[in-house]
Amino acid sequence: MKIIQVIQKPQMRGAEIFSAQLSEHLNILGHQVILVAVFPGIAKLPFRGRIIQMNRKQALRFCDVAGWYSFAKLVNEFNPDIIQANAADTLKSTIFSKLIFRWNHPVVYRNANLISGFINTRVKLWFNKFLLSHTAGVISVSEICNVDCIRLFKYPENKTVVIPIGIENSYFDKKETPGDLIPSKKPVLLSVAGMVPEKNHKGLIRIFSRIKMSFSEAQLVLIGSGRLENEIRDLAISLGLQDSVHFMGNRNDVNHFMNDSNIFLLPSLVEGLPAVILEAMASNCPVVAYDAGGISEIVRNRETGMLIPVNDVEMFVNAVLEVLTDEYFRNTLVSNACTLVKQQFDNESIAVRFADAYNVILNQEVH
Repeated sequence: MKIIQVIQKPQMRGAEIFSAQLSEHLNILGHQVILVAVFPGIAKLPFRGRIIQMNRKQALRFCDVAGWYSFAKLVNEFNPDIIQANAADTLKSTIFSKLIFRWNHPVVYRNANLISGFINTRVKLWFNKFLLSHTAGVISVSEICNVDCIRLFKYPENKTVVIPIGIENSYFDKKETPGDLIPSKKPVLLSVAGMVPEKNHKGLIRIFSRIKMSFSEAQLVLIGSGRLENEIRDLAISLGLQDSVHFMGNRNDVNHFMNDSNIFLLPSLVEGLPAVILEAMASNCPVVAYDAGGISEIVRNRETGMLIPVNDVEMFVNAVLEVLTDEYFRNTLVSNACTLVKQQFDNESIAVRFADAYNVILNQEVH
């Protein structure tokens, strides 16, 4: 099978990292995969195959006729069996190119988030429904995200499938921690997310300030960047946390940090099914998260992690304190979580499921 995987840009974000890993495993299975990045980026993604950087201007994403033509030219040259648009602006780029330059190759959309969390106007609803109406199928990252897509856009249920994200087997190997980058004071609480509103870093800083009341030496490590970074820094300073909140920026050695952190925190308000939770579980780092999007399909409360109702700060703080103080409970969570990930979320088997889904979609197109 010949496949084009379209991503937003080369960046160390979950959607792009998983798309690259998926492409790698599809290649290993014998398929021909090209990874196409719409916008410029500098991150080195984990894919050894052909990567095409279109380097389009994001400001022109609604009127980039030249970019859509370039993509159409690539499609006609490579002649793929199927094209997968992976979240964000990738669907606009592929569908506009398809409609304007009239190529007929099927497009499947990978729905990696709870879309209703971002649709706040009728125009956005109509526009995204229009784009999806020209797809051959939707592959959602979780059951909750799939139901959300079907209900929100009245998308045909028989054209949808749920396939979760996966992780690499290498995450189960104990890694040497990155030296003095890990705070020497304990406990170390870790969060990995882009600094955008839905990831709720400001809420996390306030949660951490409460945890410091019980664990004065506690340290918070933040991996990621984004447009809210300065505001988050200012909030940490205003609460007197500037010496215990560590901003590490974007990194490609996240699992190293997980191996030496006491708890992984994810207080997101909107989510799909983030791979970073699986990475934490595989690294024996217990998870405390808000019950957003498809997180409940991985984090089973008090079994594989601590699942907290969204915005319940008191319960979130108490959950962190319980995991920190009850070693037996913590070890139980870690053991259950690691077993779950090993059994259900390895990328080798996930890639086979994607290939099977592509074949089903292609058969539907023929008939």
